[in-house]
Amino acid sequence: MLRTYSDEELLKQPVGYWTGVARELVVGSINDTLGTMGIRQPQWWVLNLINRSDDGLTRAELPAGLRHHVDSSVTDSVADDLTGRGWLAEGRDQRLRLTEEGSAALATLWERVPQTLARIRAGFSDAEYVQLINLLRRVVDNLDGHSDLD
Repeated sequence: MLRTYSDEELLKQPVGYWTGVARELVVGSINDTLGTMGIRQPQWWVLNLINRSDDGLTRAELPAGLRHHVDSSVTDSVADDLTGRGWLAEGRDQRLRLTEEGSAALATLWERVPQTLARIRAGFSDAEYVQLINLLRRVVDNLDGHSDLD
């Protein structure tokens, strides 16, 4: 159960500590879920990005679509990993597309991930979640980071 503290006590708390702990736990929980299929977040993001594309993506197009999620230096190795698993195929046109195996794996992951996301959001109303995201976006913006949703 979450202990209650006075506003005075909470105002003394370092935001960097709490955002760091939250990030580690959130990413760890998501990676634990993804790990049931042998992948981590970078592979998850690439699979979803390619799945949302109309006709696949080239390796050169991956970094732009993932610029806020994955270091661009790892997109080729992530694509190689997913191709090696048989989840992506690279056509003669050099476009990466999901294979049947990749589509099935993504569908299985989408059956599992919502449970993890629900656990992360447990106890938050939709309004509180929106407020949380906007507060974090404001912190990012205050520090000249990218706070837009794209």
